Amino acid sequence: MTTEARLRLEDHQPDEARDSRAPASIDAKLSLKDDAVELHTDDGRSVWIELENDHVRVHTYNRSHEAPMNLTIPVEGEIEVDDHDYNQELSSDRHDTPLW
Repeated sequence: MTTEARLRLEDHQPDEARDSRAPASIDAKLSLKDDAVELHTDDGRSVWIELENDHVRVHTYNRSHEAPMNLTIPVEGEIEVDDHDYNQELSSDRHDTPLW
C-alpha cells in the first residue's frame, strides 16, 4: 500500500540567516510505502529510505547524477557513507570528456 502527499518543505533558518539566493521553501511529493519512504522535490532531488539487513539505508539523488550517494545507519556503531557508484559516475563522466 502506498500513501502519497504533496508538501512544502520550509527552510528551518530565519530569513536573515538564509542565503539570499536560496528559496524559503520547496515543493515535494512524499510517498509512504510498506518498504520505503520517498521524498521527491519538484526541482529534481530525491531521498529514498529503506530497511536492509536491520540497517536503515538512505539513498540520495539530484538532477546532475543518476547514481546515488548512500548512507547505512546501524542501531549502534559507525554510520557508513557509500559513495562508490556516485564517484564511479563522476569518474566515468570525466573520462568521457575530451581534455582539449
